[in-house]
Amino acid sequence: MEEVVNIQDQIGVVESNRIAYEVVMHDEGISPLYVIQCFQDWYSSAIRLFYNVLGENDASFLHFKSAEVTGNRYVLAGVYQSLQADYTILLEKVKKSMDCAGKESENNDKNNKHMDKLKLLQNLSGEVESLAFSDDFDEDYITKKTRLYIKKCFGGASDYLQDLKRISFTPSVYYSGMSRSEYYESFMNGKQCLSNLVSTMIEDIELSQEENVHEDSNNQIVKKKTSMSRNVFVVHGHDEHIRVEVEAFLRCIGYEPIVLFKEPNKGQTIIEKIEANANNVCYSIVLYTPCDFGRDKNTVEEKPRARQNVVFEHGYMCALLGRQHVSALCSEGVEVPGDLSGVVYTKYDSSGAWKYAIARDMKAIGLSVDMNVIK
Repeated sequence: MEEVVNIQDQIGVVESNRIAYEVVMHDEGISPLYVIQCFQDWYSSAIRLFYNVLGENDASFLHFKSAEVTGNRYVLAGVYQSLQADYTILLEKVKKSMDCAGKESENNDKNNKHMDKLKLLQNLSGEVESLAFSDDFDEDYITKKTRLYIKKCFGGASDYLQDLKRISFTPSVYYSGMSRSEYYESFMNGKQCLSNLVSTMIEDIELSQEENVHEDSNNQIVKKKTSMSRNVFVVHGHDEHIRVEVEAFLRCIGYEPIVLFKEPNKGQTIIEKIEANANNVCYSIVLYTPCDFGRDKNTVEEKPRARQNVVFEHGYMCALLGRQHVSALCSEGVEVPGDLSGVVYTKYDSSGAWKYAIARDMKAIGLSVDMNVIK
């Protein structure tokens, strides 16, 4: 986890430098040289971060790195604005890389813990198998050791502790003249029961480890399935003009738009239809258009808002595909939901610049997009 923490620290430095620059960039009372230095601190720290994590062959990084970063404070302010799209994409890539490293480290930790537990129980199994019947056999020792291992591997509330309590190496009833063979039989019965218990615990640990591997495998299958799809789910309101534009854009870059009302109902409810049609998509574009009006109960001014279904489906797509696989295309002045304030919104413009912004976002997560075919 040390490497992941180090990346997090680097991100913190870059973001601190960025915020420091934004504070002074338009302040005419600040020395121009200081403003330029703040820009250079941000830009150089960002270059180091992206190079260390992504390497020098990343297309977005090469574009970011090739920027002309000389000039006065006003020139640099324009450069800063032009770099924001690439900066956002690169920062998301770094965070995604950090998440992957963290998950890999977490999985390694889990596997190591499983192996440690397995080794403990396998050693205990060997000790149980080597138990020999004798007059000085110490039942208390092997019972206490097994209890300790159960707590170590399964916790203090494990049902295995109750199973252990029921195991005894001595006869349940004593009487005068009891033969040594009856003591031996009780010992062997107790040994077999303890051996069976330890074997069950070993199998439990092994199955638990297999479940983790199976879960990781399923996640890889879902990712592979998503990356192979060419379908993009379009969430929309009543603005037909923007929806048609988005559909044309997707077809232009080689993807098939999935628009819910165009798909057959098959007797499904709305949510069932969403689930069925979103099952095999690689991306989603959510259209925030001024279809409704709304306001806080403590205010009188009504603001344009997207339809409620748009907000709901936006959240659903983020949960289903991950935030990196969802773009929100927002018309001018439309209110965006507070719970999704951390999501990056692309501003819709009639010139079509939004197409390149979304295409870059799609490329950033590994989808194949030819920017040259965009019209």
